[in-house]
Amino acid sequence: MNTRANQVLGIAVGLLVLLAVVAGVISTQQEPRTFSPGTPESTVQTYLQAVLDQDAQTAVALLGPDVGCTVDDFAHGHPAEPDRVVVTESSVRENSAQIHVDLVYGGGLFGGDSWSDQITFPLERSGDAWVISTMVWPYYGCEETP
Repeated sequence: MNTRANQVLGIAVGLLVLLAVVAGVISTQQEPRTFSPGTPESTVQTYLQAVLDQDAQTAVALLGPDVGCTVDDFAHGHPAEPDRVVVTESSVRENSAQIHVDLVYGGGLFGGDSWSDQITFPLERSGDAWVISTMVWPYYGCEETP
């Protein structure tokens, strides 16, 4: 290859690296998405934040009456905190919903060495509110907590 071609190639690679760095910085500076109050997505978002904040009262208040979890169930431990939570899909019907989320751990600036847990939160309408109808995270079954 001649020197001119090497220079053009070097500039192109440099621009690509610069664009990747800018994209990474921008993605880490974005504000978290906030869902409209009263939606199933908002219920899941509030629940997850309550669990991560160790606010058992709020977390339990968002669970349906048939779930059977109590504030004491949440006092037994603190789950590993994900670096981010992404709602990947929402399926909402008149009285039921399923909210699919990825709990993403690790990854750093460019997302390398990350892993995720894919979780589906089933919800049901309870009056004017949405409640989580089956316990799925972090305890998956309150009777199994230590």
